[in-house]
Amino acid sequence: MGKILARYVHEKPIPGKLFLFDNGVEAFGNTLDEQVKNAGEYARTGLDGLIHYNKVIQWGCVFTLGLIWGDSDTKVIDLYGYKGVEKNSTDSWKNANLDVTMWVIREFLQAKGSSYLSSLGGMASCETSLIILGKEAVHRRRTESLEQYLGSHAYLMEMEPFNSYQFLKI
Repeated sequence: MGKILARYVHEKPIPGKLFLFDNGVEAFGNTLDEQVKNAGEYARTGLDGLIHYNKVIQWGCVFTLGLIWGDSDTKVIDLYGYKGVEKNSTDSWKNANLDVTMWVIREFLQAKGSSYLSSLGGMASCETSLIILGKEAVHRRRTESLEQYLGSHAYLMEMEPFNSYQFLKI
C-alpha cells in the first residue's frame, strides 16, 4: 500500500482536496520538503489550467478529490469530480450517492511546465486511490456541509502523512 506524503485543500476553480502519493514523487524534487512544495505548486497550476478546458466546470462538479503522483519524470494528477448534491442542503449532502467522473492532468513530456487534461472513457485507478476515495466518501457522509468536509479529513490508517503535511492550503 502506498503512503500519502501530504494533503492539500484548494478552493478554485472548484473546491476540493488533493493527496500527494509517494509513487514517483521524485518527479517533484529530491527532499520531502521540495516534493511537498513543488507538488502543491504543480497542483495549483494544473487546477488553474482547468478553467481553460471547462470540462470539470461544465460537468457540474460540487467538489473534487485529486491524487498527485509521478510517472518517471512526468507529474500527474488523477482528478475525481463529484456531483449530485446540493451544496447547502444537509439532507442531500449526508445521504447523496454522488456521481463521480475522472480526468487526468498530465504534464507534457515535450514541454515541461505545460499540462493537458484528458478525459477517460471509464475510470482507471490504483487500489490505494480507491481506498482513499472510499474512506473520504464515508467521511463526507458524516459531515454536515461541504465547508465542514473540506475542513476535515478521513483517517487513512498507515497511509497518514506526517503531522506537518496533513492540511496544506494551495
